[in-house]
Amino acid sequence: MLRVYQAIVLSRIDYGCVVYGSACNSTLKKLDPVHHMALRICSGTFRTSPVQSLYVNCHQLPLDLRRRKLSLAFYFKILSVPSHPLQNVYMSTSMKRLYDARPSNIRPFMDRMKLHISELDLPNVRIQQRNLFLFQPWNTPRFHYINPFATYSKSTVAPVVFQRVFAYHRS
Repeated sequence: MLRVYQAIVLSRIDYGCVVYGSACNSTLKKLDPVHHMALRICSGTFRTSPVQSLYVNCHQLPLDLRRRKLSLAFYFKILSVPSHPLQNVYMSTSMKRLYDARPSNIRPFMDRMKLHISELDLPNVRIQQRNLFLFQPWNTPRFHYINPFATYSKSTVAPVVFQRVFAYHRS
């Protein structure tokens, strides 16, 4: 039952969490009762059982940690693609001062992730750059391979010859 919940409900909650993760905490907390009730139903525990034990019994993270984990995974994915549009987006110092002066305002995604990384004490993480395509999809590369049977025609050559060529090539 837990797998059904993960596949149907939790996948919907996770979808777009990078975007709606910037909502205020009171709005995001409205999703927690849905998560807790589903975990209670899946695990068969009573309504009075503590939420923390639900997480342990069902091997699930709280939604806020789950959103943070998925957002950090997306952040590292952005940093690993050199041509990503968000790769070089940085806040100016004046904007940082504005956000520091008003902590109730929610920071942009990249800045929030940098704060999460500093909270996790991982400031000097090196991310391996990757190229998505080694070749352009519209230019398919030509593969060269050894074909010892290319000089023989199946209609004119005996099967024994093919077997010997194969045995020679295999050894």
